[in-house]
Amino acid sequence: MASSGSCCSISASTWPTTCSRNHLSSNLFFVYIFGKLVEEEEGNFALWMSYILTGAGANLISWLALPTSSVSLGASGAVFGLFTISVLVKMSWDWRKILEVLILGQFVVDKVLEAARATTITGQSFQVNNVAHVSGALIGAALVFLVSRIPFSSNDDNPKATKRVNRK
Repeated sequence: MASSGSCCSISASTWPTTCSRNHLSSNLFFVYIFGKLVEEEEGNFALWMSYILTGAGANLISWLALPTSSVSLGASGAVFGLFTISVLVKMSWDWRKILEVLILGQFVVDKVLEAARATTITGQSFQVNNVAHVSGALIGAALVFLVSRIPFSSNDDNPKATKRVNRK
């Protein structure tokens, strides 16, 4: 994110750009894996909205929290948002879903705590925007919470109910 903090720089840095080829490869891999899980559960539109809102939100929080001389590149906030959303939308009492949540949840919690520790312990985050990681995860959790509170008027409006019918 450019230090000017313009809307363009806040949203542009949600796209997979980075200074390191390994970081880019890692972000693309995780966007593919966790994005696919979100898309399977909630649909294409929800995936795009989740990606954009968690990425732009994390970049906005980074812009507000970090020194003005900071420059942030990459989609880490969106990646961590998709991590969190993919785990939370999988939660149900079906034993297969519980197993998925346990496996994915352990990974997501470890990564979020690692980012939080790196930010709070060192104060410096070794040129990794851990503020974006943590805020992307929190924004993802908030999105799932807010969307779960939206009442659906009928089963026709509920994407999960429609998907269950289509599977039969």
